[in-house]
Amino acid sequence: MDVELAEVRDFLARCAPFDELTGDQLDRIPARLSQRYHRRGTVILDAGARNDTLHIIRSGAVEVCDPDGVLLDARGEGDCFGYSSLSHSGPSRYRMVAVADTLLLEMPGGVLDDLAAEHPQLRRFFGERSDRLRQDLASARLEAAGGDALGTPVGELLARDAVTTGPDTTIRDAASLMTDRRVSALLVVESGRVVGIFTDRDLRSK
Repeated sequence: MDVELAEVRDFLARCAPFDELTGDQLDRIPARLSQRYHRRGTVILDAGARNDTLHIIRSGAVEVCDPDGVLLDARGEGDCFGYSSLSHSGPSRYRMVAVADTLLLEMPGGVLDDLAAEHPQLRRFFGERSDRLRQDLASARLEAAGGDALGTPVGELLARDAVTTGPDTTIRDAASLMTDRRVSALLVVESGRVVGIFTDRDLRSK
């Protein structure tokens, strides 16, 4: 491993959740990453844009804002962003802005999927952070609505996306998915249409 890749590897070894990986696993990651520099004030990822990358901040700082520019979170060296749009395969809900000159390590979604297949704790780690950010966004929108929760659209208060599966999924795989994604129900989807719901109660009663 050359010096630059070794530096990236050592950097990842200090960053959660990659610090939970073994040395051999860390060794395989740096060659699959790219680096990108963003000047202060650059919108790295805008709300509504598609994203297929996990961004890891090697240096600098990034603010996470809602589409109206309300600050939800601030990220610094060693932090990541972009996972929520990877997990739900839709456009970004947030605007990510470099608030200092920032160097990013960029991990393609396929690389993250490969790692998460071996280490489900990676997906749980990012899922928990995404849930907290969604809750912050819902709180910000509720506050903007003057605290009138009953007059706020349901979709704006959802803390996470629905988890779906197909009708041919086995009970074992469905239970594993529910455990991995920390949900108590799955929407069953066929040909793009919801055809049912599978819940913890179904597991217990059947």
